[in-house]
Amino acid sequence: MKSIKTNAELKTSKIIAFLLCAVCILCTPVALSAAPITKTVHPFKSYQVSLTIDATGKANIKISAQAVSKRTAMRAAVTLQKKNENLWTDVKSWSGSGTGSIRLSKKYTVSDGSYRIKAALKSGAVQKKLYSKKSIYKSQPTEPSDDPTTSSNQIEADGQISVSDHPAYNTASDLINASDLVFTGTVESIQKEMLNVRHEPEKDSATGMEISDSLPYIVYTIRVSTVYKGMIETDTIRLKHIDTSMTLSADPILIAENSSYLFTAAAFEHSYASLLYASDLKQADEASENDTITPAQIIALFEQS
Repeated sequence: MKSIKTNAELKTSKIIAFLLCAVCILCTPVALSAAPITKTVHPFKSYQVSLTIDATGKANIKISAQAVSKRTAMRAAVTLQKKNENLWTDVKSWSGSGTGSIRLSKKYTVSDGSYRIKAALKSGAVQKKLYSKKSIYKSQPTEPSDDPTTSSNQIEADGQISVSDHPAYNTASDLINASDLVFTGTVESIQKEMLNVRHEPEKDSATGMEISDSLPYIVYTIRVSTVYKGMIETDTIRLKHIDTSMTLSADPILIAENSSYLFTAAAFEHSYASLLYASDLKQADEASENDTITPAQIIALFEQS
């Protein structure tokens, strides 16, 4: 005879079957798909921004950056800011680009106040914001000179010494630090020009008439080959130097057309860049009689960095 299960036994059997099914489901392996974790790679190896203001109110703005890869394209935007009460307001902006590295150096004349640099480095979708330390400029009153040999013609409005704008430097490092531009190139033409390098006209205190500050310069048109420092956005650049044949300055600079040189220069916003140093690349390892710095020494410093 078949045994007849009671209601209690039937309920117990269902519970056992349900538990067995649950155990089977829990023991079955399930493949889980995890979303890939993306990590943003920082393209910048090193970076630096600086602001210095000299006694004449000339602000020196510099930014440099090195990428992790020499093939990385970068762009830099730099803004000089002045503090007005509790707010930083923009004064002047510049930008530049490079591959693997970037160096941007600018000069700007400021008035009394507190200044800083706001900069942004960008590579692809990655952007890095930088700020310099605050610099404070306070102009000093100047007294008129009784020396008849000192006149406004000796100093350009942008602070450059024009009677002696080819100073001597002790080392290649000193020369590079004093230069805004370092590059090699070939001289295409040389011409003489009378240039007034003042930003604004100045009037004689006695007559009220404008003072003419035009001086004789030699202007070199140079086709650029390799840029080691600074930004040169065109194929050619014009450099100026006071015409030493018209002054008491000794040791005229001998630069010939169709010859290649290593040049260093100081850049100015309202006039041609001024030549600081030039040396024939054919004699890259030889120092001149009056100069112990060679082009090879200068180029070696950039290759080491």
